[in-house]
Amino acid sequence: MPQKSKENVKRQNIFKYFCKYFVKIKKEKTMETRVQLPDIRKALLEYIDTTILPRYDFFDSAHRREHAEMVMSRALDLAAFYPVDKEMLYVAAAYHDLGLAEGREHHHLVSAQILREDTFLPGFFSASQIETMAQAVEDHRASAKNA
Repeated sequence: MPQKSKENVKRQNIFKYFCKYFVKIKKEKTMETRVQLPDIRKALLEYIDTTILPRYDFFDSAHRREHAEMVMSRALDLAAFYPVDKEMLYVAAAYHDLGLAEGREHHHLVSAQILREDTFLPGFFSASQIETMAQAVEDHRASAKNA
């Protein structure tokens, strides 16, 4: 595995902070109150809205689409205060709980694998960026041993 640059480690730590923050947030924002998304490319928004978010519709009531939308919205709210790639943050937030489809215990690892294997994302992100997002997704779980 290639050595991580100081900037990549710093960026990854910011993503980890955001992901840990999301775990503690209560449902209070919905898509209707979400900020405008001028920094996110339209094709990426459409992909997330039509392909990724519908996967949440069948999860437990605490992890349905509204939860993912709230996490994505909060991520963008926080991004206004940090020098981060808003698209990367948006994607990491969108994928963070997809692994629940295979159970709760290792959902963070499965979610990261889903992100890594998504063939749509290389059209928008480098392999390094995809790996950074996947690691952020892995690290979002507050009860994980390494969190």
